[in-house]
Amino acid sequence: MKYALLVAWREYAESAKAKGFWLGILLIPAIFFLSIQAPIWLEQKATPVRHFVMLDQSGSLRGRSKRIWEKAYQTRVLQPCRSTHGKYAATKRKRSAQ
Repeated sequence: MKYALLVAWREYAESAKAKGFWLGILLIPAIFFLSIQAPIWLEQKATPVRHFVMLDQSGSLRGRSKRIWEKAYQTRVLQPCRSTHGKYAATKRKRSAQ
């Protein structure tokens, strides 16, 4: 048993001299940590997905609901354009006033 421990110690000492051994010792826990934390972080940063279902069996709300959803979509899509246009228009007014 004494010789087995000496052989094991010698093998460990030889391995510890290599750069790859120390990189493995340091990188494997980091990889495990990141593989657990990355999905948690991405889930916190993600925007929630919402699905709406509207059931109108009579058909009386068909046109009105379509207009409401279309207006909401256009507002959401065009909002960045409006803010950019507002910034541009404000700087243009400042330049023309000078």
